[in-house]
Amino acid sequence: MIFGDAVDTWVILGLAGALTIGFFNIYQKYLVNKGQNPKNIIVDMHSIGFLVLIIPSLFVPFNISADIILLFIGSGVLNGISFWYLASAYEDGDLSLIAPLRGLTPIIVAALEPIVFSDVQYEIVLVVASIVVAIGLYVLTYEDSLKGTAKRIVEGDIKKGLISSSVIAFAVIVDRFAIVETEVHPVQYAMYLMLSALFFSIIIAYKKSDQSVQQILIPDSIAIPLGIMRGISVSLAFGAFLFVEGTRVNIVWQLGAVIATLFGGTVLKEDDLLIRIVGVILIISGAVIAVVI
Repeated sequence: MIFGDAVDTWVILGLAGALTIGFFNIYQKYLVNKGQNPKNIIVDMHSIGFLVLIIPSLFVPFNISADIILLFIGSGVLNGISFWYLASAYEDGDLSLIAPLRGLTPIIVAALEPIVFSDVQYEIVLVVASIVVAIGLYVLTYEDSLKGTAKRIVEGDIKKGLISSSVIAFAVIVDRFAIVETEVHPVQYAMYLMLSALFFSIIIAYKKSDQSVQQILIPDSIAIPLGIMRGISVSLAFGAFLFVEGTRVNIVWQLGAVIATLFGGTVLKEDDLLIRIVGVILIISGAVIAVVI
C-alpha cells in the first residue's frame, strides 16, 4: 500500500534513488565510451562520493561501534567487486542490456531477507513481483531459443552484469542490517561505506593494472558527476531501508533501468530496442506490484 507517512517517505526516497541510479548508469556508460578505465572509474566514484558525504555526515548523530565497522567493511568489499564488474560489463555490453540486469538483485534479496530478519516474512506479493522482474530479465537476454539465451548469459558482458547484480544483493542485506539493527544514521553509514568501498576499489585497481597507487588515487574531474550521484543514491537507499524491506526498495530501483534502456536505445542507437522495452515493461510491472499492492 502507498498510504501512511512512513510508506509515503520510502516511496519518495525509492523513486528519487531510481531516478538517480538511472542517470548514474547512463553517465558511467558515457565514461567507458570515452575510454575511461573501469578500474579508475570505481576508485573515482567512491573517492568523490566519500568527499560529498563528509559535510552532511557532520550534521547527523555520530555513532560508531565494532559491529558497524565490520558491516561497512564487508559491504565495502562487496560494493568494490560489484561495481568493478558493472563498469567492466559496460566496456563490451550495451547500456540498454547491462543496466536492467540489476533485475536479478531483488530476487536474491527477497530470498535472503526472511532468513536474516525475523520481522520479514515471505510475502506472496514480493515473490510475484520478483518473478515478474525475473521474466523481464529473461526477455532482455533472450536470443532465438532457451539454449541460445543460456549461452548468451554466460558470455562476457552479460556474465559480468549478472555477477555484479548477485554480489550487490548481499551488500543490500548487509547494509539493511546495519541501518535496522544499529543506531547508525543512513548518511553517516553511507560515508563509512564510501570510504570502505574506496579502499577495496584501490586494491582491485592496483592488482589489475600497471598503475601506481598515486596514479590510481588522482581522480579525473570528468568523474565528479558520477561520484556525486553515487553518494546521493546510496544515502537515498539507506534512508528507504528505515521504512521497508530491501526487496521492495530494490524492485522500485529497477525503474532506473527504464531510463537507461530508453536512453541507450534512442540516443545511443543500440540494437533490439523493442524487445528490451518489453523486458523493461515487465520490470516496471514488478515495481508497481511491489509499491501499490
